[in-house]
Amino acid sequence: MNVIFFCLLNADAKRILLYKPHQKAVVCLLYQDTAGKEQKQVEYEVLSWRKDEWRHLAFSWGQGLYTLYIDGKVCGTINEVPDMKFDNFIFGNVLPEWNGLGSASTLYDAIKLYNRTLPAKEIFEHYSQHAPSNSQALQQAAPETPNLATAANKCIIIASSFENYQQNYTDNLIDGNPTTFWRSKEAGEALFLELRWPFPRKIDQLFLRGLTPTPEQIRLESYLLATDSWVAVKEFQPEEYQDGQFIFPVQNTTRLRLHLIPAENQKTAASALEAYGPKQAGTGLSEPYWDAWYIWYPEPDKVHKAAQPRYFRKTFQLDGIPVSAVIQARSNDYYKIFLNGTEVDSGSVEIRPQQVTKLLKIGENVIAAEADLSRNPGHWGWGEFIAELSLNYHDKTIKIGTGEDWKSSKNAGAGWTEQGFDDSAWPKPFCYLRPPEGPWGKIDYYSSSICEQADSDGKTPVHQAKPGEVIKINF
Repeated sequence: MNVIFFCLLNADAKRILLYKPHQKAVVCLLYQDTAGKEQKQVEYEVLSWRKDEWRHLAFSWGQGLYTLYIDGKVCGTINEVPDMKFDNFIFGNVLPEWNGLGSASTLYDAIKLYNRTLPAKEIFEHYSQHAPSNSQALQQAAPETPNLATAANKCIIIASSFENYQQNYTDNLIDGNPTTFWRSKEAGEALFLELRWPFPRKIDQLFLRGLTPTPEQIRLESYLLATDSWVAVKEFQPEEYQDGQFIFPVQNTTRLRLHLIPAENQKTAASALEAYGPKQAGTGLSEPYWDAWYIWYPEPDKVHKAAQPRYFRKTFQLDGIPVSAVIQARSNDYYKIFLNGTEVDSGSVEIRPQQVTKLLKIGENVIAAEADLSRNPGHWGWGEFIAELSLNYHDKTIKIGTGEDWKSSKNAGAGWTEQGFDDSAWPKPFCYLRPPEGPWGKIDYYSSSICEQADSDGKTPVHQAKPGEVIKINF
């Protein structure tokens, strides 16, 4: 049914309405000139709203701009609407001409009218002061460890279904914006959401925020790289996910797949999918470390082949050349590494960073490496190759490390170290562990980043240095 939050009318047959349309999960801000037969509107999705929840609605206008705020945030605007003086107000009831669509009403704690345009900061402060502790659907607090389902953590998400590319695309689940939503295409269809990382992550909790309506069944699968197959992790009972939290045994994997079975004739929607786990090796913010994994060719019999070289490749695109670029590698027992066809280093277990900025190109680039074992280490996974390229820009550092997104082969073809080589038939490598895990412990690492992120313990910086600026520190 239509629910009116407020309607403002003036003597010239113009009006502004804020309402929830019949059978749609949106709030609509509508301007109408009934005499001139003109109207403008903006809609805001409210898929996560529930009956009897408290919400803060604010509306301000001036100089032809009408702005809608929900829970202290800007949610929509209408431009080029004449400023009006209203002489009639309706709050909380269905308009008389809409009686055929229901008789719902809205309960208000307070209604405040101002004779001035309110700035966004003041509206947010008003919301913060008056919002009750249960103003929104209860959500479990996230763990203190970082959310791994973000682009910054090299996570991508796919879904078996999404409603459209505009408002309800799958990427909305990991964009960090709780006001954007993913939604399934068909009502009642069984579907899945899948998180992917280029190298294994340890995960033991998922949060599906704003999940609506509650699915009838949910189960989790984990991808097993060694067998290239999916394995069942847990089938959740409805009482286990009423708050959108999913707890399960730790999975060390590159992919997690959450299967959702909705009720009949229901579309599934959510605002965010988050992933958490124990502290990941090498991800401490206060100490730069390897953003790469020990890899090897996926031998079918899981037995290392002594004195038989294995080959690895990773292609990547560059829109701009970094200020500096440093590559470092290690292998038991031998490696030779190339960038865009040029050999840049060879060695064994000693880490020797190499400057490679001049070898980079706009467009496609390729890292290629040959690794070999002089003897059979006996234990599958102990023969290893690891490499990381650090691309250092003025405002950020991008690291390209060995992982599942590399390619591997037991045979090298002509031009295998160069761009344009067809490695589509090369399989993904086997990802063993990430240092400092494994029998080699905390191997050496040389940070070349221009600006490493550090734990500031909540302290406020007194000065923000610019690139190239010389500063003096007294202590």
